[in-house]
Amino acid sequence: MLVNQAQLGPGSLVGRYRLLKSLGRGGLGEVWLAEDIDLQRQVAAKFLLPVLHSEQEYLQAFHREARLAASLDHPHILSVHDYGELRQGDDVVTYLIMPYLEGGTLRERIEGGSRRLPLDVSLRYLQQAASAIDYAHSQGILHRDITPANILLQEDQLYLADFGIARLLTTSTYRSRTSAAIGSPAYMAPERIQERSLPASDLYSLAVIAYQLFTGRLPFDGEEDLAILLKLIQEPVPSPRQFVPQMPEAVERVLLDGLARKPEARPANCMAFVEALTRGWQAGRRSRSGDVYDPDATLIAPWNPQALAANMENRATEPDLSDLNTDNASYATSDVPKLTSSVSKKSTLVKDSETQMGQKEQKVPLLKRRGFALGAASTAILLTGSGLALGSTLYRSYEQTPGPRQLRAGRPVLRLNDFNDLIWNLCWNPRGRYLATLGNNANAQIWDLAAPLAERTTSLRTLGPAPLGWRVGNRVSRQQMAWSPDGRTLALLGSMKGWSFDSENAAVGTIDVFSPNATLRFTVDSDADAIHFYGSLNWSPSGQTLATIASDQTGDITLWHLDASASHKVFKRLKNPDETQENEITKVFNANPYLCWTQDEKQLLAYFQPFTIYLWDVEKERKTKLLDLPQRSLALPENRSQNGIIFFLSLLNSPTNATQFLANDVDIAVIFDIERKKIISTLGCSDPETKGSYLLTSYSDWDRFCPQIGPMSWSPNGRYVAGSYLSSNQIFVWDLNNEHPRRDSEGHHLPELAFGKEHGHPKGTLISDLTWSPDGRYLASSADDYTVLIWQVEEV
Repeated sequence: MLVNQAQLGPGSLVGRYRLLKSLGRGGLGEVWLAEDIDLQRQVAAKFLLPVLHSEQEYLQAFHREARLAASLDHPHILSVHDYGELRQGDDVVTYLIMPYLEGGTLRERIEGGSRRLPLDVSLRYLQQAASAIDYAHSQGILHRDITPANILLQEDQLYLADFGIARLLTTSTYRSRTSAAIGSPAYMAPERIQERSLPASDLYSLAVIAYQLFTGRLPFDGEEDLAILLKLIQEPVPSPRQFVPQMPEAVERVLLDGLARKPEARPANCMAFVEALTRGWQAGRRSRSGDVYDPDATLIAPWNPQALAANMENRATEPDLSDLNTDNASYATSDVPKLTSSVSKKSTLVKDSETQMGQKEQKVPLLKRRGFALGAASTAILLTGSGLALGSTLYRSYEQTPGPRQLRAGRPVLRLNDFNDLIWNLCWNPRGRYLATLGNNANAQIWDLAAPLAERTTSLRTLGPAPLGWRVGNRVSRQQMAWSPDGRTLALLGSMKGWSFDSENAAVGTIDVFSPNATLRFTVDSDADAIHFYGSLNWSPSGQTLATIASDQTGDITLWHLDASASHKVFKRLKNPDETQENEITKVFNANPYLCWTQDEKQLLAYFQPFTIYLWDVEKERKTKLLDLPQRSLALPENRSQNGIIFFLSLLNSPTNATQFLANDVDIAVIFDIERKKIISTLGCSDPETKGSYLLTSYSDWDRFCPQIGPMSWSPNGRYVAGSYLSSNQIFVWDLNNEHPRRDSEGHHLPELAFGKEHGHPKGTLISDLTWSPDGRYLASSADDYTVLIWQVEEV
C-alpha cells in the first residue's frame, strides 16, 4: 500500500488507518496508536525511518521481510496485520500495522519494579518466548534482535515483536543512517559482531534476558556500545551466583551454556535451554527444603507445574562417559538449514533465501562412539533374569539440531531383519541412537544404530539379530509402545498370561532399559471396574504420567503414576459419560484409539470414534467434543455382519507448535489448532495406488482396511509430514512451508515428494509404522514383509 501524506499527526489518515496518538519514538522510527476504520478496531502503526524513493534495496527488503513476518502464525509472536509505504516528497516511510497491546514491554516491566520478577513469572515468560523463537526457526526465519524492548506483554501472555526489522538494519540504507546495524550490543551474540546470524544467536539473546531476569543485571553492560562489545569478546561471563548466591549451581551452568562464546557450545534450541533452567530451579528448591508448599499439588494431580518441572530433570542427564576412548563421527551441515525439496528445482519451498539462516558449512559432532560389535565386551550387554539389558556405558546422545535441513528422496541405508512377523511399533529413542521395535512377534527389541549409520556407504546393509530383547508374552498392536521423554524407560502394553480379550486385565509394562538390571515389569489395574484391554498409550511430556485408553469405542482412559517403586499406580480413571452413537459407520468401525497430551499436561486429546476429536480436562475429569473432522466417503463391506472396516488412527502434536495437531481422516490428513478449534490444512494424495483397500491376513482373516492413509510422522523441525497409504509401498512427504502446493480437485495439499516404489518394501506390502529420527536425517519404516528399513532423507 503506497500512501501520499505530508506529515504524521493526530487525525492523519494512512490508508484506512487514522492516527490517534504517538506511543513512542526511538532510533528506528515511531509507533502510533491508530484506528482501523474498516474493521473498527485499534491497532499499533510502526513507522520506520524515511528513505529515499531511489533506495530500492531497502524497499524491496522491507516488503520481503514484512511478508515473512506476516506469515508467522504462533500464539506468542505479534502478528502483522498489514504493511505499506507512505510517500513524503522524495522520501518513503515504510510502516507495519500490528495488534495494539496495552500491557507494555518486558523492558518496562523489568525496569519499573524495585525487585526482580517472581521466578514462576520469569520462567513462564521465557518458555513462551522460547516456543516463539523455535517456531520461527522451524520456518527458516531468524529474529536477530531479541531484547526485552521487543517483547510485549498482555496480562500473563508474552508476544515477540519486530521479526524482520533487524534484517533491514543490514541494508546499506540503514548502515548509513544508524549505528544500530548490528543490533542491541547488550543482548547480542558474539558472532553477530562479524555479522554472522544463526539460530544460536537468537538463543544467546534469550539467555541474556534469562540472566537479567534471574540476577537483575546484564552479563555485560557499559555506558557506550563499544565498551559493551569489547567486554563481549574479551571477558568471561560473570558468574550469576556472585549476584544471587541462592541460585542453584545447575541453573548457573545452564545460563553459562546459553551464553557460551561459541555457538555450537550452546543448547540445541531455545525450548531445551528453558526446560533445563526450569529443571535446575526445581531441583535446587527441593534440595533446600524437603517439603515445599505447592498449592497445585494433590494426590491425584502429578501434572502440576512443579511436578512437571521436576520430572523433566532427567531429560538432559547423561551417564558419565569420560572413561571411554572415543572417536568422533562428524557430518557437514549449514549453520542454519536452507530447507529445499529435491522434487523440483523450479519450485521454491523456502520463504526467502536471504532470510534463511546462513550458508557457511561447518563440522558439527554427530556422536561420540566406541567401535560397536555385537557380543563384544565393549558393548556391555548384561544378562538378567528377564532378558538382556544394556549397561549404562552404551547410553549416549548427540547434539541435535532438528532437521531435515535439505530434504531428499529417501535412500534405504539399513535393513533390520530379525523378525518373523509384522512390526507395528517403531520407536526412536529421543536421544537418537536406539530404535525399539515391537509387534506380532511379541518381542520388544532394541537396535543400536550409531555405528551402522556413521559409516558412509552407498550400499544397503542388513542388521540382525537385535542385541537386546524382552519377551512380551503376546502380540502387540499399533501405538502400544513408547519411550519416556527422557529416553530411559520403554513402556508397552501386554498381558500377564498371553493374548486374551475376555479373562485378563490389560497390563502396563515398563523397562528401565539402561539400568544394569533392566527387566520387564508388568502392572495391572486390579479394580473390579477396570478396563480389561487397552488400545494405546501415551506419555505425558514430563514423563511422570502414562495415559492408556480402552481398546473399544468407549473412550475410557486410565492414568498411571510412574515411579521407581515395585509397581506403578493407577491414580485416576476418566470415564466417558457418553455412549457411542450407532450408525452405518460405527457398526463396522474397528480401530485402535489414539491419545495425545497437550504440552501443559492439563488436557488429553482422544481419537476413538470416526471423524471426531475429543478433549479431556484431566483435572476436572470433563470430556468435550473438540472438533468434527470432514466426513469422508467410505466403501463399506458387503457383509455388514463382519467387522469389515479397520481404521488406522493417528494423532500427533507438532514438534514446534504446542497448539497444532495432526490427525488422519480416512484418506486425508488434517492439521488443526486446538485453541482456535479450526482446521488449518488438509493433506491428500492423487496417486492411483493409494485408492485401493487392503486385506492383511496376519492381522485378521476377515477384516479389510478400506482405502486410507496409514501411519504418519511429523519431522522434528515441524516442516514436513511423512505418511503412507495402506495400499501403496511408497512413503509420501508434504512440505507444510510450501505456500503454493499442488492441490487435488477437493483442495487437499498434495505431497511434494514420494519414494520407495522401486527400492523399498516390496510392491503389495503394507507399511505398518513410520517414524522420523530425532535429528530429522532418517525415517524408519516397517511393513508386512517383516522387515524394517532405515531411510536417509537429508542431503549430506
